[in-house]
Amino acid sequence: MRILVISNMFPWPLDRGITQRIHYLTAAMAAEHEVTLVSLAQVGEDVDHSPLFTLCKRVVVVREQRATSGPRLWQPILRQIMSLLASVQPPSVVRDQSGPLVEQLRQLAATEQFDLVWAQRAPMAECARSAGLRHIVVDMADLDWEALKRAVEAGGWYLRRPLHEIECSRLKRYERSMPQRFTGVTVCKEQDREFLGSPSSRVLVVPNGTTALVPTRSEDEAEGELLFVGTLGYEPNVDACTYFVREVLPVLRQMVPSARLTIAGRDATAPVKALHDGVACTVISPSHDLTGLYRKASVVIAPIRRGAGTRLKVIEALAHNKAVVSTTFGAEGLDFKDGHELLLADTPNAIAAACARLLTDRRLRQTLGEAGSRRVNASYTWTEIGRRAERDITGLLAHESSLETGVAQ
Repeated sequence: MRILVISNMFPWPLDRGITQRIHYLTAAMAAEHEVTLVSLAQVGEDVDHSPLFTLCKRVVVVREQRATSGPRLWQPILRQIMSLLASVQPPSVVRDQSGPLVEQLRQLAATEQFDLVWAQRAPMAECARSAGLRHIVVDMADLDWEALKRAVEAGGWYLRRPLHEIECSRLKRYERSMPQRFTGVTVCKEQDREFLGSPSSRVLVVPNGTTALVPTRSEDEAEGELLFVGTLGYEPNVDACTYFVREVLPVLRQMVPSARLTIAGRDATAPVKALHDGVACTVISPSHDLTGLYRKASVVIAPIRRGAGTRLKVIEALAHNKAVVSTTFGAEGLDFKDGHELLLADTPNAIAAACARLLTDRRLRQTLGEAGSRRVNASYTWTEIGRRAERDITGLLAHESSLETGVAQ
């Protein structure tokens, strides 16, 4: 098959969950089919070392100076009102579309027929529609309306909240309509598939995953060492770190005085950097040795309270054979059981107690880490996920094509 992959960010380097998802699923398709990748990239961004240049038939990079994607709540109020009135599509979907990308896609469509278009997120799928492409499957690693709703609710009452609630409502209706707008939709978890509803045959669950990792040894763990890994400019991660340091860590250090937290990742914001005191909390950004940090950690935490989708940080920690403490929300959509592969807790005292329990019980840490690692290797490796995704997506297209042929006859 001739497959066109359209990405809103270049899937390299593999230092974020979303770039890993795009990269490995594109590579899985390229292993079986003829793939053309068209990707947006920031002006000046270094993309030359990506293996996709070798794996794909063709890679086209469209460079733009673009703001960070995702719901931006604090536009000037008049602009926000006008954006709500100006388009049938939600403002966040319109905003992240690209004129130069549409033009590039039109040029490709004029010279080549594609059997399948796999678009990363709704704005890229709408660009494909504008270019006249058909057979579009849109990958929604998370649902934006859900992340926006949680962000608005977390802000309490404020003057612009009614505008944000209107945008959230429009985005929710739009995302629910995607199975009718496109040939298919892929999502990370069963809850998202259920939300998108009918026709359920057009909605496929393609979970996040990880590469095969060398498990760490319990002998290398440092006493009291906790680890949080994530993109430190991403608001749900900023909230998680701040919440843990301010509300959980003081309680935990009363139980386990040696407890200390290392926060590691790229793009640390000022609020995250301010958490660093060099004693109870250390912030490392950027971090170039995550493997060494995982080896040293006794417990990995995921105290996530906001956002959407599934958390690669939980999968990666378990792949490293680490004991994990997560909020229920942080493990949402993942097939891990509380007390079997990880510990779940949702209040500061409960999170502190779960961390204390693991920090003082090496055998329990080892038991949970080994069970989690087995589960990841069985269900969450990119090799297996990519193979299933390629089979399911091409099967969906074959089913739709047979229906079209039947109607034509």
